[in-house]
Amino acid sequence: MSPTIRTVYAVSTALGVSPAWIIDPDSVKAQDPDGPYIVRSTRRKPFFNRNGVIKHLATPETEARYTGFIVTLEPNASSGDEQYTHAGEEIGLVLSGSLILEIGEKTYRVNTGDSFAFPSSLSHRFYNDTSMDTVVFWINSRS
Repeated sequence: MSPTIRTVYAVSTALGVSPAWIIDPDSVKAQDPDGPYIVRSTRRKPFFNRNGVIKHLATPETEARYTGFIVTLEPNASSGDEQYTHAGEEIGLVLSGSLILEIGEKTYRVNTGDSFAFPSSLSHRFYNDTSMDTVVFWINSRS
């Protein structure tokens, strides 16, 4: 079978791995001197960049249960105007700055050193209402 490039990208996105890993996982492993366990800060891959929210993948692409991100929220950046839900759970630690986290009907200000955890099935959104960047180590489960 010869899947289209679009299919390869869709499958790799769903699995949280690079398209190259789908096509030839052995060659991707051979190119990575740290193997499947270490992600060097110099090799961290951009994963998402929208609305001033920039995510870099902080976990190895082969990690099946959790995906960790270094998330930078620029001033006035947000996850969007509306709350949303998805499968899994979320855990975060604010490394610098401050953000507003809405979970259901409650609104929280989460500051440097504060952490959070909640089921992703709860309606939520987040935003940075300050004039400085906010950086969060954010983990999503893939359940």
